[in-house]
Amino acid sequence: MNERKTRWIIGSVAAALWATIVVATAIELSLRWYLAIWLAALVASCMVLAFLVDGMAKVREERSAAALRAAINDGVQDLCTAIDQHGTRMEVTSREHGDKLAKSVLSAERWLTNGWRAEKLAQMDAAAAKAAQLGDETGPLPIVRGRCR
Repeated sequence: MNERKTRWIIGSVAAALWATIVVATAIELSLRWYLAIWLAALVASCMVLAFLVDGMAKVREERSAAALRAAINDGVQDLCTAIDQHGTRMEVTSREHGDKLAKSVLSAERWLTNGWRAEKLAQMDAAAAKAAQLGDETGPLPIVRGRCR
């Protein structure tokens, strides 16, 4: 039996017992029966009161649970918004950092390449100067002219 039917039955019994008290007073029952009916009505009324208090407590619990769910939903929404904003900032920052890094890497490669080129040219100039000192310099290749038959 569900709780709703139980409440209805106990409420009906309490109402019937209170009506019985009125009837018992009108027909002047013996004191023993009158007290028994009063006691039964009191117990049934206390149960009705307990069900009413329980119902109000359930309503209050449902309201507080709904308020808690709403607060949690708001907190989750705020957290999702913060994560989205952070993600957007990180994407922008990463893109800028990547662009700067690419420019730096290209600059470093150019510096390195120019350094190697300068070193090689310096070696060639040093070798030419040494050859000139030793008198081994032949100069540029001579142009050979001749008759072609």
